[in-house]
Amino acid sequence: MAKKSVPVANRTTAKRTVRVAVPRVRLSGRELAIVGIVLVVVIAIVGTPLRNYLQQRSEIQRLSAAISEKEAEKDRLQSEIDKYNSPAYVKEQARERLGVIDPGEVAYRVLGRSTESSSADSSVQDQASTKPWYETLWDSVSVAEITPQEMPSADSTNNLPIVPTPTP
Repeated sequence: MAKKSVPVANRTTAKRTVRVAVPRVRLSGRELAIVGIVLVVVIAIVGTPLRNYLQQRSEIQRLSAAISEKEAEKDRLQSEIDKYNSPAYVKEQARERLGVIDPGEVAYRVLGRSTESSSADSSVQDQASTKPWYETLWDSVSVAEITPQEMPSADSTNNLPIVPTPTP
C-alpha cells in the first residue's frame, strides 16, 4: 500500500500570496461632475416617492387611530341607546328622575339631608362652629332677612278683569 501523506506536512515551500493588479481608475473633474449629477438625479427620483410613501403611512396610522376612537364612541353610544330601549331602565330612570311610581305603590319622600350635599353641609357647619359666638351673633344681626314682596291687592287697576264689567 502506498503511504498516504498529509498535504500540509509535505509542504516545503512558504505560502505564496498572489497579487492581482487592479487598474487604478482616475476620474477627471468633468467625469466627477457627471457622476455627482447622476447621483443627485437618482436621489431625487427615489426620494420623492419615498417621502410620499412615508407621509401616507403616517396619515394612515393617524386615520386608523381616529377610526378606532370613533368606533369606541359609537359602541358606547349604541350601548346607551340599548339601555334606553330597555323597559326596565326607562322605569328605573322614571322613578329616580321624575318620582313616578307603579299603581298601588305608596310613595314616601324623606326630607332632610341628602347624601350628595352632606359633605358640603358638613364643611359649612364645621366652619360655622369654629367661629366665636359673638361673630355668629353679629352675622345674624347684620344679614338682613329676605322678605317676600307684597302681593298686589285685588283692587289694583293694573290687572285686567277676568269678567268684563258692564258699562252704563
